[in-house]
Amino acid sequence: MNVKGKILVVDDNYTASEFIKIVLEEEGYIVQTEQSGEKVLFVMNEIQPDLILLDLWMPGMNGFEVCKMLKADVQTKDIPIIFLSATTDTAEKVKGFQLGAVDFISKPFDQTELLARVQNHLQINQMRLQLEIQAKELAEFNSQLEIEIIRRKQAEERYDAFINADLDMIFVKDEHFRYLVVNDAMAKFFGKTKDEMLGKTDQELTDVNVVFPCQSSDRKAMESKSAFKIEEQLGNSFCETTKFPLQLSGNRKGIGGIIRDITEKKQANENLSKFKMGIDSSANAIFITDLDGTIE
Repeated sequence: MNVKGKILVVDDNYTASEFIKIVLEEEGYIVQTEQSGEKVLFVMNEIQPDLILLDLWMPGMNGFEVCKMLKADVQTKDIPIIFLSATTDTAEKVKGFQLGAVDFISKPFDQTELLARVQNHLQINQMRLQLEIQAKELAEFNSQLEIEIIRRKQAEERYDAFINADLDMIFVKDEHFRYLVVNDAMAKFFGKTKDEMLGKTDQELTDVNVVFPCQSSDRKAMESKSAFKIEEQLGNSFCETTKFPLQLSGNRKGIGGIIRDITEKKQANENLSKFKMGIDSSANAIFITDLDGTIE
């Protein structure tokens, strides 16, 4: 026979408590009986019942007093208590409920009623315990989720600060060459906001003169197994671009890139080359000094 629960019966009437014990044990309950309220308080930690059937009027400590003390103890406050009483006094029943009892069973006992009420309150208490466990697990999950959200937010903030602090343009594209990530410098180059660029291709963002060289090197990066560096002219700007293949989530291919605007550097180099050519082709003597007049 399956054990349905542990019941503590507290009644100074031996005949009544033994009757209850026999009825409940036949239904598969473990039953322990006590004849006084005082004794119950000493053995509660040892017994640890799932439900208490408590006689209302006993010599010495009555049922109200026992109930009050059990409900004041954090170890026993959640154990359901059903009062056993021959009383029909509504005020007494109200007092019992106010002290924390869950039900009353009238004496003399009806066996069917006794079993029904015991089973009902054990099931209710079991559901309460399950809900408490679920609530605790949910609270722990929510706590971990909040911590994870904070961690991810901090990581995103550090990531944003990192890529946006760089003067170089940084981007990530998916397998269809749509922008997934762009930094502030990249958005500024296109004259767009970052939100306006995300999910868009170069064709959707700029003119054909910029798109063609980008498409060619993007395809090369997608098919490549390593990073490579090229010089590209994007519009009126000359850029040094490093592109590399990426493995995106969902086993998708993608590419990443870092673009450095070298327009000023290239113009300076061209001016320097022209200057050197002018010097080499001049028939006149040319020399360069520093601020002190020393010939370089």
